[in-house]
Amino acid sequence: MSRSSCFVVHYGHHEGTTGQHLSQAILRAAVGTDIWALGPREHPDIRDLRNRYLWIESGVPSYPLNTWSADAITAGYLIDVHQHPDVSRLQAMLFDVVFVAQKDFLDELHGVHPDVRWLPLAAPAAFCRLPRDPRFAVGFVGSTRDSVRRGILELVNQHFGMNDWRRSYGVSEMGAVYSQSRVVVNPPVGGDVNMRFFEAMAAGAALVSPLLGNGMLDLCTPAEELFCTDLTDPTLLVDGITAALNRADELGGNARSRVARSHTYDHRAESVLAALYGASHSSPARQMSPDERAAVLMGLASYAKDFHLADAAFRLSPRSAPRLLPALAGIAARRGRAYIPQFPQRSDA
Repeated sequence: MSRSSCFVVHYGHHEGTTGQHLSQAILRAAVGTDIWALGPREHPDIRDLRNRYLWIESGVPSYPLNTWSADAITAGYLIDVHQHPDVSRLQAMLFDVVFVAQKDFLDELHGVHPDVRWLPLAAPAAFCRLPRDPRFAVGFVGSTRDSVRRGILELVNQHFGMNDWRRSYGVSEMGAVYSQSRVVVNPPVGGDVNMRFFEAMAAGAALVSPLLGNGMLDLCTPAEELFCTDLTDPTLLVDGITAALNRADELGGNARSRVARSHTYDHRAESVLAALYGASHSSPARQMSPDERAAVLMGLASYAKDFHLADAAFRLSPRSAPRLLPALAGIAARRGRAYIPQFPQRSDA
C-alpha cells in the first residue's frame, strides 16, 4: 500500500458496496489515487499518510489506526448510521470530516463532531446507460432477512410477475434486473434512502417506495420521478404498483434523467474531493487523551467482535486495562473463545 498517494480510499472489501463504487469514481477523478480494499480485521496504521484519506463504511470491519497522528486530512463516510447510531458516533470521532449517507442523522452527529456533511448514496453511472429491456412487471434485488420486507415482496409476487427476488445478485446482474423491470419496489429497512433507490431509477425503472425522510424530497420529485405509497397496506401497495405500471415509461425516464444529472457516484466523488481540499484537522480524536482514544477503539472492537482492534486499544493505553477488560470479555463470549490481550512492555521497566 502506497504511503505517498495524493488520495487514499479505504474500505472493507465487499462486492457491490458503496466503497467499491465510490472508490472507482474517485480513481477516475483524482490523479494519484490509491485504493485499499481490505479484509475483515485488517486495520492499517495511517500515521505516516500525507495529503488526503477517505474511509468508507462497508459492513466489513477494517478501520484505520492512528488517524489522530496523521498529517493527512482524513474523512469517514458513514453509511449505516440508521442501523447503529451509537457506533456511528464512535466512528465519527476518528476523522477530520464526516460524510453521512442519511440526512436525518446530521444533527445527532453534529453533537460529537464539528464538520459533518450530508453525502447521499448514488448509482453507478453505467446503470444510466443500460438498455431498457422490460421482462418483469416488478423487480427487486436485496436482502429478504427482514420479515416485514419479505411479507411485502410475497404479496407483490402474488399479484405481479417478478424476477427471482429471493436470490442474491452480483452488481452486473443487479443492473440487468433493474433494466428488465418496468417497476422496482423499494421496501426500505429503517427508513433509509438506500442504494436501490438510486440504482433502480438510474436503470430507468419506475420506483415504488414509501415517502421517506433522510432528504428524499431534496433528491427527487414524487409523482414525477417515482410513485410513493404505503407499502405496508396491501390495497395501497397493489394499487400503487398498478398506477406506476401505467406510467412506467414516463416515471422511469424522468428518474433516469435525474440520476444521470445529479446522483451518480461521479457526482459524489466531486463532492468528496471539494470537501477534503477545503477541510482542516478537526477530528475530535486529535484532542483526546490516550485513554479516551482507547475507549473509542474498544467500543468499535466490541461492536465488531474484533480482537485486533481490542489489542490496538490496549497498546494505546495499557493503564486503561481494568476499564476495558469487561468489553473484551464480552467480545470473547460472543466469539466463543477466550482471549488474553498482549500488553506492550514499558520502556522504563
